[in-house]
Amino acid sequence: MNNKKPILYYNEHTNRCYLEEDVAKELQRDSATPYLFLDDSENLLFVPRKEIKILYHYCTFETMMNIIKSQCLWLSNCRMSNDSEELLYSVKKLKELFLSYIEQVEKTDITDITDSKIDTAIKAMKNTQAIDDEKKELAIETLEKYRSLTMSERKEFYVNNLKNAESFVYEELKKHFRPTYITCFSEEADRLSQWRGYADDGKGVAIGFDANCLDDLKIENLFFKQIAYYPNSQKILLVEALIGLVKNKESIKNWIYNILPIIKPLGFHEEKEWRLIYAPKPEDSQLHFGHLFKENRMTYHYKLPLSKLRISEIIIGSKSRLNPIDVQYFLSSNGMQIEENQIKKSELSYR
Repeated sequence: MNNKKPILYYNEHTNRCYLEEDVAKELQRDSATPYLFLDDSENLLFVPRKEIKILYHYCTFETMMNIIKSQCLWLSNCRMSNDSEELLYSVKKLKELFLSYIEQVEKTDITDITDSKIDTAIKAMKNTQAIDDEKKELAIETLEKYRSLTMSERKEFYVNNLKNAESFVYEELKKHFRPTYITCFSEEADRLSQWRGYADDGKGVAIGFDANCLDDLKIENLFFKQIAYYPNSQKILLVEALIGLVKNKESIKNWIYNILPIIKPLGFHEEKEWRLIYAPKPEDSQLHFGHLFKENRMTYHYKLPLSKLRISEIIIGSKSRLNPIDVQYFLSSNGMQIEENQIKKSELSYR
């Protein structure tokens, strides 16, 4: 067993197993999609996920100066991000999921769902202890109503229930929505697209934060999440959220931080992004609220004290004229001690 090639690793953040990238390519599978069902598990070797020790926050040098001087990492309103579809993309994927279910029902032959099967389901529902009496009575009432319908009416019943569920989800999201604030990190230490998009076209910096400190933050309504880019991963997240909603309709309140902000288009996948997500009720916030006038508009932020984090290294963009000694001097003059060998220039030849 020990001499077999590892093909699965376990991700403790998502509590799931994933295919190693090389094996995923060979099998033409998506390495970012959780491997949920294993038909040949005895032939597989489970290995720990490669530990992520540092996550990088790409920004302009001016932004880094503000972070160090204020001794705070600023979490920005989600709608102010570089992605114009932020949050709306998750709703779009949810619409697609409901539409796929409706189309599937309309194409499906449901004649095999006989009255005897419905009776069995009703009996099982009466005997279950998994749900409370109110939900149990509603489920039994729905099954009995379904049994009284003709085959064509049953299909229409399915479709209408799906449409009603979709409307309920959207109305509940509107009701419980509140502003969400994020700050972003990448697993990639020196990625060209990150320099171009977030760090002043290579003239900024990438601040490397200790990943364990980010994961261990204990602040109410603050969450540390990995972004889902691949369609299968996104579908699993949404389906699990809908199942949770059936069990407890109050769970939709959690979608503000564990669904809407962590689904992004596949085109962003090389960013390998993680996020700190903060969705407080203003009156209950444990973090200080602030604002900046930037690019001819007012932006709003929550401030996370740097004392709760640890900077492991800083990478200077390839277009920057700064050298490590400059950065070290600035940090030390603002009360932050970091060794010169923890500050380095980008290895990219981007000019």
